[in-house]
This record gives sequence, structure tokens and C-alpha cells, in this order.
Amino acid sequence: EHVAELLTERGCNYDHNDPNAEYTICSLSGMSTAFDVNRYRKINVGMCLIGESLMRAADPSVAIQGLCLDPADFASSTKLAGGAYTGGTKLVKVCGVTNSDDAQVACQAGANLIGVIFVPQSKRCVTPDQAKSIVQTVRAFGERTGRLTLA
Repeated sequence: EHVAELLTERGCNYDHNDPNAEYTICSLSGMSTAFDVNRYRKINVGMCLIGESLMRAADPSVAIQGLCLDPADFASSTKLAGGAYTGGTKLVKVCGVTNSDDAQVACQAGANLIGVIFVPQSKRCVTPDQAKSIVQTVRAFGERTGRLTLA
């Protein structure tokens, strides 16, 4: 929120709905509930990283389903406790995915990126074989198979 205030004071355009925006604000942590992310969405946070809330969730699949990627889903949702909500963002990354089923649910919920962790000390560490299975699931969902060229 402080970064948004500073950019506003300096007259910088960071509205994630404006394709000509000079900046994009990305929240890399702190998304614990739908209310947290809705607060950031209101100040035009354009991207967020979801990981910790999924790691702590008793059932990551249920937490992923509760993402409410469309802002209207947040307004009409009756299940706002737990999980993470990222409505209205340009880019949603679900990180710490450990199996293909959760990757599929994340894709169906509208995630743009799926992240895996290879750090052995992490509770969400995956093997190369697990990661390969997750990638195959994402690609089967419709993910690109070649490199993405950014403009």
C-alpha cells in the first residue's frame, strides 16, 4: 500500500486495467484471505504470488478453488474464510504446487502460472518427476508448448 501511495504522489500510472500503464505493482506475500487480496485489488495491485496460504491450507485443492478470480465472485461469495483471492489481477501465479490434481484445479480456477519448489528444506519440495507430471498436466490444460516472447 505504501508503494501505491508513493507512485500516486509522483503521478505514476500503475492502473492494471490500463494497457499503457508505466508500472505494475506485484504483491509477493501477505495474501492470507480473500479480504487481504481484495484490499490490494482496490489499490490496483496488478499481480500477486500465492504460495504460503496454499502451503498452510489443510486442503490446497479447496484453497485453490476458493481463489475467486473474477471480482464478481468475491462480491457474491459466501465462503471467504481461508484460501487466497486474486480477483481483478492481470497475472496470477499459484506457487508450491506438489501434484497434478492441484495444478489442474489451479488452471481451472484461472491461474496464469503454476510454480513448483525444488528447495529440499521446503515442505512443498517436489522431485523432477513430480514437476514433469505437473508440467504435463498444465500443458494438457492448454498451456503453450513453446517459449513465450514478451513484448
